[in-house]
Amino acid sequence: MIDHFYTIEMSAQGCEAELYINDLPFARRGPPPLGEEVGGPVHPYLIDGVNELALVMRPGARPATALSGDGARRSWVGEAGQAKAILARYPYGSTLGSPDAVELAAVTWCATQDEPARPFPCVAATRFDLGAMFGPWAWQQADELVLDETLEAEARAVLEPLAEAMAAGRLVPWIDALSLVFEEAGRCYEELGEAMAAKSLKLIELDRRERGWTLEPANWDALELRLCGHNRLIECLARDGKPILRSTSDRPETVNFFPALLGRVDGALRILR
Repeated sequence: MIDHFYTIEMSAQGCEAELYINDLPFARRGPPPLGEEVGGPVHPYLIDGVNELALVMRPGARPATALSGDGARRSWVGEAGQAKAILARYPYGSTLGSPDAVELAAVTWCATQDEPARPFPCVAATRFDLGAMFGPWAWQQADELVLDETLEAEARAVLEPLAEAMAAGRLVPWIDALSLVFEEAGRCYEELGEAMAAKSLKLIELDRRERGWTLEPANWDALELRLCGHNRLIECLARDGKPILRSTSDRPETVNFFPALLGRVDGALRILR
């Protein structure tokens, strides 16, 4: 029986920051249109034993340069800035931000108006031991990957049939491709993965009917793969830093994104997060 849950609360004021949890990208926040705050349950990001929170400050604009940037020295420009991420535990039934939170770890980065010139991006990180959590995840045992043309071709071979099915209005192949994701999420939240998959399919189909969207044609020439999960996963993004698979919409704020982090298990790439 679940008696508590884990959340991340992240904020970035006067600066842009991207949060990684155990080398898995969680969110980027900062000036509009990013929004300054984000928070929510974070169970599938946590691992047994030593965990890490890392804020990447002023990340590169494209996925490929998020951690490396352009290598130039840049002066801090603008108001004083601060970014913070807090991992907290709440009793089941509490609400995010309530005084029931027990802070387990936090990482903060600050800058003043006269911040000296120095290379960006820069990283602020903290490590902490949570003991036993939810057991090992499939991505932790996945093969290490190397970014090259062969890997990109493999990723496209996984994603293109899913994109074609979704564009034709068939969502079941997408849900089936997430079977291991649902299985592991069910372990976190004490629910059967099959039940979670069925709920997700129902919600996506309902949303599609009500808003009349279809899948936006993927611009495969703009596909960028980003290594994460200690080189065991690749995040499949467009050059704008958002998932390559997304719905059509007249308003950016109503676009549905379909994230895919692929890893190689038993010799084949599949969606692991």
